[in-house]
Amino acid sequence: MKKNLIYLPTGALLVFLVSCFIFYDSYRFQVWSSDGMLKYVSDLPVHTRFVVDFSRNGNFPAYTIWYRAVYLLSGFSQNYDYLATVSIIFLALLNVFKFAVSFWILGQRCNDKKIVMLVALALTFVMPIISYSAAVDSTLRTAHIYMGNIAPNQWHNSTLILAMPVNILWFYYSIKHRRSERLFPFVLMGALSFSSIVCKPNYALAFLPVLCMAILFQNVRLKKYSAALIKIMLVAAPSFLVLCYQWYFTFVRNDVFSHPARTILAPFFVWSYYSSNIPVSTLVSIAFPLLVLVFYFRKADSHLLFSWLTFAAALVMMSLLSEYPQWQSGNYFWGAIAANYILFLFSLNLLSEQPVDWRFKISCSVFGMHVVSGIYYLLSFITQQTTLFF
Repeated sequence: MKKNLIYLPTGALLVFLVSCFIFYDSYRFQVWSSDGMLKYVSDLPVHTRFVVDFSRNGNFPAYTIWYRAVYLLSGFSQNYDYLATVSIIFLALLNVFKFAVSFWILGQRCNDKKIVMLVALALTFVMPIISYSAAVDSTLRTAHIYMGNIAPNQWHNSTLILAMPVNILWFYYSIKHRRSERLFPFVLMGALSFSSIVCKPNYALAFLPVLCMAILFQNVRLKKYSAALIKIMLVAAPSFLVLCYQWYFTFVRNDVFSHPARTILAPFFVWSYYSSNIPVSTLVSIAFPLLVLVFYFRKADSHLLFSWLTFAAALVMMSLLSEYPQWQSGNYFWGAIAANYILFLFSLNLLSEQPVDWRFKISCSVFGMHVVSGIYYLLSFITQQTTLFF
């Protein structure tokens, strides 16, 4: 028993050290030259410069608490180098938090904590399987992992890193307690939803409708109509209010920086810009969870099924919606990225209970391909200073 206690802190330390190294290099490799040209490898340095600018102007954006949080943790510093150091440590700790939550969830079904640590560590690095589909430039054929695909992890955007631990806890707790007869679980779901949205709202836009529909169907089926209304209000009302606040102070009364004017319906417009083959991009992004679903569909639990429903909702938004006129940032991808990590997590959770037969071995092999791709992705960044968007 005492031996098992070392695995969580050991894994957490490894995640912290690797994260610090990657995030430090994000600042070291991204430089502004004297002529103003930017070697762009990550959002992190740009976000740190935003903290400096926002603090000097006394006005922070409404769509995330990231900038305020870093400013607060830095002791209200306006020094770029110090804010960068605070950001690196904070982001590394958030990755540790995500690892710890994943470790805890996986440990609910697997008693061998050494295996749980190794799987949770591997999950930290999974990426879409390496492909040779071109991104942006259809004449360029090169090893391709991130751009145009749906990555289960990402290392370059501070606001999604901030939101991911909360997203996982919110999803896990909500699906586990969605049939509760008590009201307190729904109050807590509302609080977690609120927390997710103030970090980054994209995942909530996909999961919140799925969760509310599940609560509605469950209670209507039992003819508990008033209970359905109360529970949905407890979950959705705080989220709706903060989303309205974010929308108003981002798109209507925004004096921080320029945002797209509106969202438009543009099927596959943004995705096809970044991927020359959308079916291949989808397949290499979800090969492992798709295989687990095919092999073990009859054994799928509610967490896995709802993770698929949420991913599907996020995929629809990613495919159909576009910001206008500044659409190139692909901001509707973030919900699918968050949902894909949770899909991988609960696919692993189901796989951990299956017998070691040919289906298990094939599933593990494909998962290994995702892990190897993720390690290659980071090694290329470290050794060749490639962008984290490649």
